[in-house]
Amino acid sequence: MISLEQRDPSDMTPVKLTADDQQQLGELGYIGVTEHTAAPAPAGFDVVLTAVTPDKKLPVAKIVAEAASIEVQVAWGLVDTVPKTVKSGLTRAEAEALVKRLQDAGGTAEIR
Repeated sequence: MISLEQRDPSDMTPVKLTADDQQQLGELGYIGVTEHTAAPAPAGFDVVLTAVTPDKKLPVAKIVAEAASIEVQVAWGLVDTVPKTVKSGLTRAEAEALVKRLQDAGGTAEIR
């Protein structure tokens, strides 16, 4: 049986529900009731390839392929259709390092 102690209305800490409580609430029509979990961490930074020097497409495509864990042929298609997100959810340092590698290879990239 679900039992919640008397609480101060301004207390916003989550209430822990047992598996039985969750089942009872589900049976009552409260869909999606789960135990409180921490909010997901921020997604991080995205690296977006914005331009590529025409004669440097292959070196840039190789870096894109490595960074995104895809085949070079697939990366070549991304390089041909900029702007494209190369990789998402990076830390600031990882994003800056990838932008530098892309720039050194002949691409223009930015962090979003």
